Amino acid sequence: MTDDEFEMRAAAGDLPPLPEPPVAAPAVRPTKVTVRAAAPEPDSFRRSEATLAGLIARAVARGQRVL
Repeated sequence: MTDDEFEMRAAAGDLPPLPEPPVAAPAVRPTKVTVRAAAPEPDSFRRSEATLAGLIARAVARGQRVL
């Protein structure tokens, strides 16, 4: 539909009804999570970064299932 066609149909009141707005999801209370990691040297932390990211991702997924 072109802009002109839309304007003509709007002026004539010949437009389909607007879709219903989506139903709002229940409010989710934000949760704070603090992660503290210590490593003896920066290189050992960098090597374990992927492992830590996986552990955090699994913890977040478990928390979402509980909600």
